[in-house]
Amino acid sequence: MSNMVKIKVNGREVTADPSLNLLQNLLNNGIFVPNLCYRKELEAYGGCGLCLVEIKGSPKLVRACNAMPAEGMEIETDTDRIRQSRRFTLALILSDHKADCIAPCKRACPTNQDAQGYIGLISAGKDRDAMALIMRDNPLPMSIGRVCPHPCESACRRQLADEPISICHLKRYAADKNTDYIPECAEDTGKRVAVVGAGPAGLSAAYFLRLKGHKVTVFEAQEKAGGMLRYGIPAYRLPKDVLDKEIERIEKMGAEFKYGQKLGKDISLSSLKKEYDAVFLAVGAWKSSSLGCDGEDHPNVLGGIDFLYKAANGEEVKLGKRVAVVGGGNTAIDAARTARRLGAEDVTLIYRRTRAEMPAEKIEIEEAQEEGVNFKFLAVPIAVCDGESCVLLNLQQMTLGEPDATGRCAPVPIEGAVDVESFDTVIAAIGQRVLLDGLDDIELTKRGTIEVDPETYATNIEGVFAGGDAVNRGPDIAVSAIAHGKNAAAAINSYLEDELKPVRKPFYVERRDFTEKDLPEIEKEPRVKVTITEPEKRVNNFKEIAPCYTEDEAIKEASRCLECGCSYLYDCRLLPLLQEYDPAGLGIKGTMRDSKVDKSHPFIYRDNKKCILCGLCIRTCAELVGKNVYGYNGRGFETEPECAFGIGLGESQCITCGACVRACPTGAIQSRLPFEKTPALQFETKTMECPYCEKKCLLSVDYFGSRILKSNPLVPPKACNVGKYLVPLSAYENLDKLTKEQKEAIYRRIKDASAKFEGEFPADFEGLIKLIKK
Repeated sequence: MSNMVKIKVNGREVTADPSLNLLQNLLNNGIFVPNLCYRKELEAYGGCGLCLVEIKGSPKLVRACNAMPAEGMEIETDTDRIRQSRRFTLALILSDHKADCIAPCKRACPTNQDAQGYIGLISAGKDRDAMALIMRDNPLPMSIGRVCPHPCESACRRQLADEPISICHLKRYAADKNTDYIPECAEDTGKRVAVVGAGPAGLSAAYFLRLKGHKVTVFEAQEKAGGMLRYGIPAYRLPKDVLDKEIERIEKMGAEFKYGQKLGKDISLSSLKKEYDAVFLAVGAWKSSSLGCDGEDHPNVLGGIDFLYKAANGEEVKLGKRVAVVGGGNTAIDAARTARRLGAEDVTLIYRRTRAEMPAEKIEIEEAQEEGVNFKFLAVPIAVCDGESCVLLNLQQMTLGEPDATGRCAPVPIEGAVDVESFDTVIAAIGQRVLLDGLDDIELTKRGTIEVDPETYATNIEGVFAGGDAVNRGPDIAVSAIAHGKNAAAAINSYLEDELKPVRKPFYVERRDFTEKDLPEIEKEPRVKVTITEPEKRVNNFKEIAPCYTEDEAIKEASRCLECGCSYLYDCRLLPLLQEYDPAGLGIKGTMRDSKVDKSHPFIYRDNKKCILCGLCIRTCAELVGKNVYGYNGRGFETEPECAFGIGLGESQCITCGACVRACPTGAIQSRLPFEKTPALQFETKTMECPYCEKKCLLSVDYFGSRILKSNPLVPPKACNVGKYLVPLSAYENLDKLTKEQKEAIYRRIKDASAKFEGEFPADFEGLIKLIKK
């Protein structure tokens, strides 16, 4: 140690080994310096340009991996100049990084639900693990799997080939099969949170706060929990016993529910603040918007929310034979279909635009039409009058003008064109508003909703948070309310830990120019349909009309997923740097390589679209393994690592050691199994002895639930790689589904990896299976 030198880093004196480069010395001293192309066993490369530091006396920034320490050297590792340079360098790296960090379906979901992940697990027959993954983001998957308008499916790239993946039905499948699943909560923190309102936002907040170990009491004005899921969505779409099971799960997790507790009457915000460490307001929007025309207060005019509430609560509603429903959203469709089930013979839905502009789901519109609901488009009520034992509705005829702020064409009145139609009942389903009882001290928006910070969900009152339909922009879909509850719970948890932290969306690389030409080569295959109950059998009752997938149907539908998101998401060494330095907005664009995914190897696949040209695969294979499987091909933006003569890795001299997989920082080279999808999962790790020979080498095994993802020798040079591949294979029951060619490739590659295997290596694939089952 006598030859060590003293250097000063960020004002702190440390010792350095002059035989090692500056980067390695900084890392050895626990000083992080970003790098993507460095590995201490290899000769320094300096390709990524991220390990820049300032050295006193040097006018330029210096790459730490190419510099050596000297006595008295003074170094800065995190100045504004360095950060700007790193930010620019990362933007250059992204300029030809043709990949998606997360799938479009996950990006479109308000809860950031990992659809690709649970679909991949379902495709492998792991529905229990799929349920565990779903419950990380959504506490009500049985309900949401039935009623969500699925923005995820609208974003699904599979529709460029045929039809989007049936994501909602797959979520419902996993949830319906695992109703007994209850996640484990953290230890009791001693903190108490009051949640006001047991709708989707309140239930979500209660669930996620319980996961963190906080005591939660939910105060609900109604006699049962569920909010609009119970009282606003008809039972033919969401059976109430299904909702009850999900509420019961949250109760079993330890949340306490108190019913008949109305804010401003039975409880007050001030008393809750005194008794609890934090309060979350999820009071919803329970007041129907009025028609906004003369006669809107007519006794035969009902609010859409009020009507659905009474129907769900079993109250008698006298509608008569002819019913008009005004509106074009899902609430209007629900009201029209409910009216038919309650005996109305002639139901007409009136909408001010055309069918093409209706915000309601297409399938809901089609099913309503099948059930006999009539549609009158380009009409707006301008007056409600008394008729002889009926209601006269004056309807202004409209035409479509220029697009408005929503992007839809604005309806424009046709002068002098007014129709008069008679109905027994008119249902106004054109919106809903917040009831403000008990919220006197809360600041409101111009819309009459609770004003909250969009990143913390905090109101103007210390310790009081809010979410769901009652805040900011007002009513939205149920899954958005669940997202509010989830995000607010994260903010409240940080508040209870004495530092309120905003909940922000991370930076992800996104391919926005994706077209049909970018799709992988796939056979067109329509989605697996569920058989809806025939209209004549469903229109006179509230029985659920859509069945759940069978196991075979679910696996078949899940197999259609294109796996758009990166399966290396949680291991990627580039992604954390993007969060730290935020290169978004620099707008540097390079030529995108049109690389094909190489799946010729049974255990390793390559996707050069994710490659950042760090050279680690090439140098690791050559310098550490002693092979030269990879080399650079092309120049400039067209450069990429390839096997000799452009052959696939499966046809190369690869010895299946996996060293290149471990070296790759971005998942351009990854481990794989030959017969299933590879979702990105946050795994747990355990150590086990390899059971396949007397050497008993220690393996590090990564797993998610019952699914083993990968296995690696803890001391790679001293171990063979048989256990690396056989342990993951042993976790799957469908080895018999492999083709003869796949079995031969698997056998050959595991044999390639068996150089240090101490025992009699099996003579064929069947022998490998026997070895697995020992």
